[in-house]
Amino acid sequence: MTAIGNLSSKDVLEFQKKVLGLGGKYDTLADAAQEYVSILYEQFKDSVVLTRLFATIPLKDLPEANREFAVSLARANRIVKQVKEDTLVLSLLGSRGTKPEWNDRRASKGHVGIPLASSDFVDRIPMISRLLSQLAARGFSPCEQQTRLGASAACRMT
Repeated sequence: MTAIGNLSSKDVLEFQKKVLGLGGKYDTLADAAQEYVSILYEQFKDSVVLTRLFATIPLKDLPEANREFAVSLARANRIVKQVKEDTLVLSLLGSRGTKPEWNDRRASKGHVGIPLASSDFVDRIPMISRLLSQLAARGFSPCEQQTRLGASAACRMT
C-alpha cells in the first residue's frame, strides 16, 4: 500500500505487473474491470477513497439489467424520447471504495448506466458532469472517440 504522492519507480512497476497479469483471466469486461479497480484501490488506498471504471457502450449492447437501469433513469428524468438504441451509455464496470456499498457496481444507486443523451441531463448528475468536464479539459470526449471509431454519433455533448 503506497500513497500516490510517494510512488517510486518500483511501485509503478509492481502495479503494472499486477495489472498486466489480468489478461485473459476473466469472462467479461465487467469482471476484469472490477479486479482492476480492486488492485488500484488496494495499491493506493492511503490516497484513494473511491475508484470506479466506466466505459461508453451503445444502449443496444448493454446487458439487460444495465439497459433497464439506463432507460428507467431516462424515463425518470423525462428524456426517454432522446434515448435511442445507439445512444451511448456511460456504464459503470467496476467500483471499489471505503464504503461497503461502493464495492459492487450493481449496488450503485445512480451510476450503473447513464445515457449520454444531452449535456443538460448530464449536468444534473454532479459526479458524472465533473468527470466529463475533466476529460474534455484534457482533450478527450467519449462521444468523439466513439464517433471516430464508427460507432454512434448519438452523444452530442456540448
